[in-house]
Amino acid sequence: MDDDELFGYDSTDHRTNFDKRDAADSKDALLDFYRARCDAFHQERKDLLERFHELDVSRESWHRTQWQNQVHKQEVELARVKDALHAAEETIAVLRAEQDSFKVQEAEDRKRIQHLLHLTHPTSEEVTFFKDCRPGHSLRSPVGAQPHDAVGTHHRSNVSLSEESGFHRAMHQNDKMKRLKRHAATCSTNGGGKVVSSPPSSHESLLNDLEMVSVESTRQRDAHHLELQTAQTDFAKMQRLLNKSTKETIRAEGNLCAEEFRKQAVSRERDIHILKEQYAAVQESYSARISDLQARLAKLRSRYKALEGRRNLEMEGFSRDIATLKRHVVKLENLCYGTKLTNDDIRLLRMGPVPRVGD
Repeated sequence: MDDDELFGYDSTDHRTNFDKRDAADSKDALLDFYRARCDAFHQERKDLLERFHELDVSRESWHRTQWQNQVHKQEVELARVKDALHAAEETIAVLRAEQDSFKVQEAEDRKRIQHLLHLTHPTSEEVTFFKDCRPGHSLRSPVGAQPHDAVGTHHRSNVSLSEESGFHRAMHQNDKMKRLKRHAATCSTNGGGKVVSSPPSSHESLLNDLEMVSVESTRQRDAHHLELQTAQTDFAKMQRLLNKSTKETIRAEGNLCAEEFRKQAVSRERDIHILKEQYAAVQESYSARISDLQARLAKLRSRYKALEGRRNLEMEGFSRDIATLKRHVVKLENLCYGTKLTNDDIRLLRMGPVPRVGD
C-alpha cells in the first residue's frame, strides 16, 4: 500500500463503494415505501369493501324498516277507519232507536190528539118521539128539525169545482165551530142543570196547542230523518274508504307474496341448474371410473385365465415328475431287495397317479 492510499488521497474505490451502498439503501427504501403503499391500498380496499357490506346490510334493514312502518301505518289507518265505522254504526243504531222511540211517541201523540179531538166533537143528539094524543096534531120532536145547512150538503150545484171545494171548506169550518160551541155548552153544565158560560178562546188555544205539537213532532221527525240520511251517507263513505283501503292492503300483500314467490322460484331454478351440473359432473366421473374398472376387470380375468393355464401345466408336469420318481423307486427296490410288482402296480405306475375329484 502506497502513501496516497494510506492517507486517503486515492479514494476512488471508496467513493464507488459508498455510491453502491447508497443506491442499495435507496432501492430498499423505495421498495419499503411502495410496499407500505400497497399494504395501505389493500387495507383501504378491505375497509371500503367492509363499508360497502355494512351499507348493503343497513340498506336492507332500512327498506325492511320502511316497509314495516308503512304496513304499521296502514294497519293503524285501517283500525282507525274500522273504529270510525263502528262509531258510525253505533250512531246509526242510536238514531234508529231514537227514530223508533219518536215514532212510538208520535203514535201516542196521535192517539192523544185523536182523543182530544174526540172530546171536542159534539155529543150525539138523541131524538125522542112521543105520540100526541090531542086531536089534529102529529108527532113532533122536542129537539127540533134537522138544520137546513146540514141537509143542503147532499145536493149538487151547478157551480165550478173550485167554488164547490171552497163552499165545502166553509161548511166544514162552520160545522166545526158549531160542534165546539155545543161541546163547550154540554161540558160546562153542572148536575143541577145550570149552564156556566165558557169562553171559546180556551178551545181555540187547545186547538192551537195541538197544531203546535203536531208541527213540532213533524219538524223533529224531519230533523231526525235528515240526520239519519247524513249518518247513512257518512256510513256509505266510510264503507267505501274501508273497502278501498282493504283492497289496497290485500293488493300490496299479494304483490309482496308474488315478488317473494318469484324470488323463491328463481333461487330454486338456480339450485336445480347447479344440481344438474353437479349431477352431470358426478355422472361423467362415475362413467369414467366404471369404464376404468371394466378395463381392470378384463385385465384381471385375462391374467386369471393365464394363471390358471400355467397352474394346470405346472400340476401336469409335477404329476409326471412324481410318476417318474415312483418308477425309479420301484426299480431301485427291485434291484436292491429283489421284489416283484403285481400287474396292478405296474399298470398304476405306467398310468401315473389318479387325479383327485377336486382337481
